[in-house]
Amino acid sequence: MIRSRLFSFVKCLNIRQFSVSRELQNSSSSTQDPDPFGLDDSTHELPSVVQGLYSSVAPVLVNDVTSSEKNAEDYKRWLDETNIKRRNERITSETELVHNAPFGTIRFDRDNVACEEEDSLPHSQMTDLLNSSSTVAQNTNSTTSRKSRISSNKQSAQNNSETEATNATLVEAGQQSGTKNEEPIAVIPAAYQLDSLNDLTRGELWDLLRKQVVFQNDFILAINKPIGLPMHSPSKECRHTVLDFMEELTTFAKSSEILYPVHRLDKDTTGVLLFAKTEQAAAIIKEKFALRRIMKKYLVITKNCPSMRSGTIDIPIAEGKVGGTEIYRSVLKPDLRKYKVATSQAGAKAAITHFKIINSTRDCAFMEINPETGIKHQIRIHLGMGLGCPILGDHKYSHRDKLAPQRLTTDLLQRLNVRQSKVRHLPLHLHCSSVEFTMPESFTKNPEPIFVHSRPPKHFMHTLRRLGFK
Repeated sequence: MIRSRLFSFVKCLNIRQFSVSRELQNSSSSTQDPDPFGLDDSTHELPSVVQGLYSSVAPVLVNDVTSSEKNAEDYKRWLDETNIKRRNERITSETELVHNAPFGTIRFDRDNVACEEEDSLPHSQMTDLLNSSSTVAQNTNSTTSRKSRISSNKQSAQNNSETEATNATLVEAGQQSGTKNEEPIAVIPAAYQLDSLNDLTRGELWDLLRKQVVFQNDFILAINKPIGLPMHSPSKECRHTVLDFMEELTTFAKSSEILYPVHRLDKDTTGVLLFAKTEQAAAIIKEKFALRRIMKKYLVITKNCPSMRSGTIDIPIAEGKVGGTEIYRSVLKPDLRKYKVATSQAGAKAAITHFKIINSTRDCAFMEINPETGIKHQIRIHLGMGLGCPILGDHKYSHRDKLAPQRLTTDLLQRLNVRQSKVRHLPLHLHCSSVEFTMPESFTKNPEPIFVHSRPPKHFMHTLRRLGFK
């Protein structure tokens, strides 16, 4: 009695399986991946009746339902291989579209193509993308039998796994072998992943600073200050300051007196930083800075390009609020009284900046800056708010009414190999390249001009190469 009932269950099972397969074939003959077991693409599960029969009957029948057990094993194997195939096809399609579209990050999700760029894509490029996605979808269709499809799926899964591993390696390395003028967009290029000075011990940071000494004579010492190191106020990003290493620098300079800092650089500004070895030398150099008799040259890379090759920005600077917030930063305070416009100049300080374009493109420029005065954030606010050409990586002075990461053009993102969502990680491209002055005859027997030069940091040089500037 029990045996006859079990055989009736198996018969029902085979009839149910055959009918579901026939219905699927008749209703969707052009499905992307035909399902011989009557599965739904969204659930990938057997119908409840068939699943219940498999789970209840298969463990009992040992000799008489060999075909049912084989079907169950075939189904599990087919399901695993199909999932692997679909996953690899999705990853491979996404990688191919990213490589073929260097103007933005493209994600291929079934029949949808999404672009993360703010600017809309040209019609021709979008058409090419849609054609590429259609080709990928059509190549996944299979019209072979179940056994040949299982065999081909195994080979496809193996090939796609190798392709995925190869592409992942190329993305990590930042280059695509065998492809010219195309490369995957990196999350954050290695040159922009700056070392965290906060993680360094005092001894490790001193070893770094000692290697940055670029000049010294009888009365001054100069270092090439690294990015992220503040002058005197520690922060959560860096607990060390330049003034913490005055004793080490004094010992290194073999000075009889503690070194005297004669000017300062912002935390994220790199370049020449001067120290005087005697109090008298410090007083003379500070006086020269105040009288604007020391020539400082900065190198910057800006977003946007000025309409003129060179010029002078003469706009006073004061402290003000950002938009309607309570956040303070430096703001421009133009004196319009000579134009018969009532303006308040309370707290405003005179600021003069000379600029000259060395090289440029439509959406960026490589410039030389000569600040005549030394107001806090003078170069940054004059270029960002005065010229409308904020320094690359300067997220504080890129917007007039808010503090937010810069918005770069699609072309500039492509050349820098950076996604817009990662632009906030771009470091400030502001470097104090040289300082030139002359000590008075009353102080030294050889009053020759002193010229101190420092090389830009690696992220600055990397950007110059990416933009094709010299």
